[in-house]
Amino acid sequence: MYMYTQGHSRLISVGAYIPENKVTSRDLLQAIDTQNRFGLSHDWLERATGIKERRAATENMSPSDMAALAAREALESASLSSSDIDVIIFAGMDRDYLVEPATAHVVQDKIGASNAVAFDVNNACHGFMNGIHLVDALIATGQVRRGLIVAGEMGSKHARKAIKALQHVTDRDTFIKLAVGLTLGDAGAAIILGPKLEPETGFMGFMLQSQGQYSTLCNCGKRGEESPLEADMPAIIDQGIAMLGGMYEAFMQKLGWQPQEIA
Repeated sequence: MYMYTQGHSRLISVGAYIPENKVTSRDLLQAIDTQNRFGLSHDWLERATGIKERRAATENMSPSDMAALAAREALESASLSSSDIDVIIFAGMDRDYLVEPATAHVVQDKIGASNAVAFDVNNACHGFMNGIHLVDALIATGQVRRGLIVAGEMGSKHARKAIKALQHVTDRDTFIKLAVGLTLGDAGAAIILGPKLEPETGFMGFMLQSQGQYSTLCNCGKRGEESPLEADMPAIIDQGIAMLGGMYEAFMQKLGWQPQEIA
């Protein structure tokens, strides 16, 4: 039921790009007029999710732009040059091109990492963790010494689609399903991994599971590129808690840890 592997890598550095333009949750609900149309105050989204604001990139920015900016920050923080990177994995949901080239190749070119192998990994919200797991495995087999995992997300496009779709919605249940698109913003992220220095440092282990029977709880793009993001958030939360409970116990057992040892 679970995939478990021992960790072989450590986190060397992180980088991020955060756009300057801020969009508050109140701004979005005012644009939809939730107070009059759904009986929900303009601070409902902030109270329900804890999200006060998100960032929005300029129209001329692409996922690779934000990923490359984050990558440069991670390289600078680690005092590494782009030529020190052996593999680049782009793990974001958004990509520069729908089919090809892989966005990792675009990032590779933008940061000048000519020595790196580059490819994309796409698994919705889980992609970045999958990228970490893959680089750890490449380090374990000796194929890679330093790996770069990056993402550049354009979540603001989902907010725009949600606002457009909600202009034609009158019932609250549909609003709740589409409101997930209002939670997203734009940003770039990057981390660099390298081999462990000592056995008790770095990533101690990875445990993964997939439950495809719940794949319908969140979807986007099924009816084409312009379809809004939809999610059954109460069901996602309930099933997530149920899955994580058993996984936590199994993971702690594999690591040989006791709950009281967690700081």
